Amino acid sequence: ANNAKLLAEMAHLSGDDRAAYYVSTAVLADPSGRVVATVEGRCHGMIVTEPRGQGGFGYDPLFLIPEYGQTFGELPASVKQAMSHRAKAFQQLRPLLQSAILGGLQT
Repeated sequence: ANNAKLLAEMAHLSGDDRAAYYVSTAVLADPSGRVVATVEGRCHGMIVTEPRGQGGFGYDPLFLIPEYGQTFGELPASVKQAMSHRAKAFQQLRPLLQSAILGGLQT
C-alpha cells in the first residue's frame, strides 16, 4: 500500500524530481549510555514509475540505483548489502567500534 501511495503521489514528477535516498544512522554508546559516536550513511537513487524486481522489501522494487540500472528489488542481495545506507553507516562505525573495543581492552 505504501508503494502504491508513493507512486501515485509522484506520478506527475519526472527526471531529477524523482531523486531519492535511503538514510541510516548508527550510534555507538558506552555502557552508561553516553553517546560516543554517531555516523550516517546514505544511498542515492531514483524512484521508478512501476515496481521492478521481487527482491528486498519495502520500497526496494521502486528504488533505482542509476550506476547499476536496476532497483534494489532487482539487484542481488550481496550487491545491495554492500552499497546500502546501512552498509555505508556501519563502514564508518566499524573503525570507531574497533578503537573503542581495543581501548577498553588496554585499560
